[in-house]
Amino acid sequence: MSAQMIRSRPLGRSLAVVSIAIACAVSPSMAAFPRPLNDTPATAELITTIPAVLTGANVNGDDTISATSLAGLTSVTGADVFYSFTPPATGDYWLTMIPWVEVPVYASSGGTVPVPNLCVYVREADTGTFVAGSDANVRGQPDTVVTTLTGGVEYEIVVDSTETVQRGQEFEFTLVVNAAPVGSPEDCFTPGLIPNELPTAVVGTLTGAVDDV
Repeated sequence: MSAQMIRSRPLGRSLAVVSIAIACAVSPSMAAFPRPLNDTPATAELITTIPAVLTGANVNGDDTISATSLAGLTSVTGADVFYSFTPPATGDYWLTMIPWVEVPVYASSGGTVPVPNLCVYVREADTGTFVAGSDANVRGQPDTVVTTLTGGVEYEIVVDSTETVQRGQEFEFTLVVNAAPVGSPEDCFTPGLIPNELPTAVVGTLTGAVDDV
């Protein structure tokens, strides 16, 4: 019995090493980061309801739009991804893109961890007319666009980059789309309500708010 145990233990360790090697060879984490499915206007991800909270990435995407007519966004040479949004009614809408700063999704060379330099802008799908956009002055910070959109008109919300170096232009992000707030009802007597459904997004403003606390 002891001789059989002596023979089986090395065999078990050998099998374990082989299994680990095979698992590492085929692990999804070792594969290249997938190209975004919404890499072109024709494959734009649809936003059908608001509030909308979406996660995305422009990693390994193509540079479909390289220039815009918007101030501060004349050169957008990074990889871009597209979202299609048709507002249910004419009004002001709030778009916020939050880059993921902490963990880049792919390895890169350099002495420091790269910081995202992403931007977000809106254009009409049919005419290609650029409507509004934002590029944060501080790298890695959220970009917010508040603009008037026409109900029933299809718009493209584009996450792009003004960065010329790949390690600073391709990252994951969260995109929030909702109707812009009207006034500020958030005080002690008329607090704002957060919907029970998750995920959800609530946008607000301090304009007209009272110092209750």
